Amino acid sequence: MSVLKNLFLPHGGLDFRHCEHAVIDCGSAEIELAIPRSTCWPNETSIQRLSVDLGHAESLTYETRLCDKRTLHPYVKLALGEWFYLPPRLDITAQGEPYVCATGYWRIERTKQNIQMERGNLQRLTQYLKDDYAIYFEQEGDGKDTCGPAWRVKKRLYDFYSGRHHPVEFYASEIKEILAEKLPKLPDDYTEVTFGNTRWVRYCYVPHRGLPTAINYSLPLDANHLLTISISLVRFLERDEKWLARARADFDRLVAGTQVHFRQLTAPQPKPLLTTNDVKEDAQCSR
Repeated sequence: MSVLKNLFLPHGGLDFRHCEHAVIDCGSAEIELAIPRSTCWPNETSIQRLSVDLGHAESLTYETRLCDKRTLHPYVKLALGEWFYLPPRLDITAQGEPYVCATGYWRIERTKQNIQMERGNLQRLTQYLKDDYAIYFEQEGDGKDTCGPAWRVKKRLYDFYSGRHHPVEFYASEIKEILAEKLPKLPDDYTEVTFGNTRWVRYCYVPHRGLPTAINYSLPLDANHLLTISISLVRFLERDEKWLARARADFDRLVAGTQVHFRQLTAPQPKPLLTTNDVKEDAQCSR
């Protein structure tokens, strides 16, 4: 009976029975990973590197491919995974297409403007993320990969109305209505979550119609770096009610497999002051 029932349920997703495990040494912390094997490359490793020397950040090579960044942060890639959520096996209307492709990125991101983080201070991190998204959304640039999504929508709209018969000001009310509908929304669902001994800030990017395109988890790794797990969602069939709730639970479980163990860094002990007896012994030895 259960086998028959499963034929009517979505399948695929993250298979936690087959995970790749690794420990990444970051100097002041160890990052323990457990990543389900990817659907697309089940025989290839998901782990990109096993050590990152954050103690000498000036020697790090940060990625510069803009398409892989949340808000254009420089980053160091740690791991990558990709999974498909598929329609029920008896769903003939799906025509073989998956519901969604979920791609998980594990990255160490460098904070912008040399802004300092504090280990365990999620309130400070949340404020940083809010400010960063607000600034990035309005960032001007020459191309789609160098400017913010809100500024891009505005520019496209104003360029269109600049070619009309009347001045742009004539269409002000029409532009305002279009912007109210078309402008992407800033993340506003920042939530502190704890898995094991590791505390994260979870937040979604939901640009339009309540459909999340990315679910992110971040924590302060040291003063100038964040550890971010970002799961991006590319839909093939917009039927979120059939897979999204399960996917959210899967992503929480996925992040629970990433534990950060901070090392207690102790300062070097100062040498004791010389006593009168030490001075006398040194004097005797020198004779």
